[in-house]
Amino acid sequence: MQNNMGMVTSSAEQMLKGHKEIRIFGGQKEESKRFNYFSNFMRQQCMKIVVASAALDMIIQLIFSIALAGILYISSLPKVIESLTAGTITVIFSSMIALMRPLKSLTNVNSNFQKGMVACQTLFSILDIQKEQDRGILKIKRARGEIKFKNVTFTYPGKTTPSLKNINIQISSGCTVALIGSSGSGKSTLINLLTRFYDVNEGVILLDNIDVKKYKLSHLRNQVALVSQNIYLFNDTIANNIAYAKKNTYSKKQIEKAASMAYAMNFIIKMKNGLNTIIGENGILLSGGQRQRIAIARALLRDCPILILDEATSSLDIESEIAIQKALNKLKKNRTSLIVAHRISTIKKSDIILLVENGKIIEYGSHNELMELQGAYAHMHYLQLGQEKKDFFKRI
Repeated sequence: MQNNMGMVTSSAEQMLKGHKEIRIFGGQKEESKRFNYFSNFMRQQCMKIVVASAALDMIIQLIFSIALAGILYISSLPKVIESLTAGTITVIFSSMIALMRPLKSLTNVNSNFQKGMVACQTLFSILDIQKEQDRGILKIKRARGEIKFKNVTFTYPGKTTPSLKNINIQISSGCTVALIGSSGSGKSTLINLLTRFYDVNEGVILLDNIDVKKYKLSHLRNQVALVSQNIYLFNDTIANNIAYAKKNTYSKKQIEKAASMAYAMNFIIKMKNGLNTIIGENGILLSGGQRQRIAIARALLRDCPILILDEATSSLDIESEIAIQKALNKLKKNRTSLIVAHRISTIKKSDIILLVENGKIIEYGSHNELMELQGAYAHMHYLQLGQEKKDFFKRI
């Protein structure tokens, strides 16, 4: 029942959130059929429970009636009736009538018990999930930002093919490193391992020459400011989203400065309540580009020694992207920056560019060095410019 109800609500939520796509692609009938299927299935399951409960109710009443009739018959026998007093008969029948309601309530016990058991299974499956390992004891105020990946191999839980295979990277403090490659090549996985959303299967990741597992998780993650491609904003004011988790630490001027550097103040000042504007669940009242600029402002405000930009400018128009790139260039000074990107134009000025494919680093170097190699990176560059060289495949 719990799962069936979840299907009904999920179908309804899907229709509400995807109403534009449903209308554009003419999927009204298909979505209506899907919702009707789930709701009818749910109704049938509910009817089975109601029928079973009603049948059990009838059975209990039948048993009770037969028992009552049997007692009446026995009580009417000559030998028995002589030994019974009026008080005894009254007590017997009063007790039986009093038992009627508790017996009838037993009909609901089984269905409620089954519902409770299903709910318990769902709850216990969540409680049984292994807690995030935080065995580190080292505390750090501000890291230098030196990062090393040594022979790192990682496979996602439930999968057999490694997402990363024997990765070796050395990043100096203050260096800007770009990760580029096709979707699913392992770029974001490297970021998740550094921030310990997952732990490596083989090898080690070092921050300032210390294994990241030796740091307390809270202290490790306080060294990182992250702007991911999947941004989540809270149903709160713009100011509280920018200063998230540290609302009492930053002043209004600091928040405004971060918003200005992210070129978010351009649209914030046009809003009636400015920084105090409520943006709705996951920033639903903002456009994709505006949401991304709020996320960038949040990262700017944290002032961490390590900056991670995971497709941070993917939802911006060209003008905003150029403006934010200028702000990010200022921010990168004295910080170690990791940039995950698909467009080469956004990473040309990086100190080191790593081309990741199938969980391996196949090329690395500066933009000019990689272009001189005329390898996969150069081929990708020409494709993006629409100027693929005819002799590229002859060199392979």
